[in-house]
Amino acid sequence: MMSIATLILMVFLGFNGKNRGVVNYKFPVEKLALTLGFMPNLGMFIKGKLLPFVPETLATVLGVILGLGIVFFLLTYILGKITKIPEYEYTGTDRALGFFVGLLKGFCVVVLLVMLYGVLHLDTVSPEGLTKQVKNNFVNGRVNESIDYYRSSVYTVYVKMSGASVEDLYVSKAALLAEEKVVGYVPWTEGYVYVAPKPEPEEPEDDKKKGSELPDMNSFK
Repeated sequence: MMSIATLILMVFLGFNGKNRGVVNYKFPVEKLALTLGFMPNLGMFIKGKLLPFVPETLATVLGVILGLGIVFFLLTYILGKITKIPEYEYTGTDRALGFFVGLLKGFCVVVLLVMLYGVLHLDTVSPEGLTKQVKNNFVNGRVNESIDYYRSSVYTVYVKMSGASVEDLYVSKAALLAEEKVVGYVPWTEGYVYVAPKPEPEEPEDDKKKGSELPDMNSFK
């Protein structure tokens, strides 16, 4: 049922976009939905690269910030190229592109609704039939891993905050930044298991010294 409603919304916004055209369109909903959808994979990649150099919590934060910034910049650049061609305005190309942009907007609206439903753990309090419709919607299959990324992050913060006490303010920095295993987390996607990326192995000290040694000048004579 929800898949049919999604298709109807996409077609409706598609014809609305066809009448409006695509020139000078700003893609606000599309950039938000696509940024949230694409960021987790890039954020985890950046986190894995930073782990050998900074604490895990800081690597996670930097991964999210850099991931959001990079994805949003690329989407703004790519989508902006479509809307900055004045020769397309009021032409058949403008209307055709407007139709496809409208379809994309309808898809992204549902993406945001599904992600909001999953990230806020509404499936734990909503009727089973409603949750089944949301999960069976074809949109969910495109963002289920992203939903679990945000969902597990929100749950982890909630668990840590709800169990925090005054004594936690005086623990060591290492203990404060240590990642705790999430207990009692119910995944959005069946079989989903969050696995933190392993830091890259450090180069042995002997190899570092060998690499930093200056060559013997006598060998060039």
